[in-house]
Amino acid sequence: METVRTLALNFKSAEGKNKAVRLNNPQDQVSADQAKTAMDAIRDTDIFKDDAGDLYAASVNAEMIVKTTEEVYKAEA
Repeated sequence: METVRTLALNFKSAEGKNKAVRLNNPQDQVSADQAKTAMDAIRDTDIFKDDAGDLYAASVNAEMIVKTTEEVYKAEA
């Protein structure tokens, strides 16, 4: 069985579109304060822009996505 963890930092762009930064294999425990600090840093850098404005204009939430894969059959080679 394989477990993969991804931290999704979700934002709204200046146009109101959903945007996300996904980080694979984060530490096991990410606190709300750590997630907020990371999101504030991304938002405040002011370098992620397109013609419509900021791509990460407003923080929405952070989610820890845990995906577990269990192989049920494997063909012989």
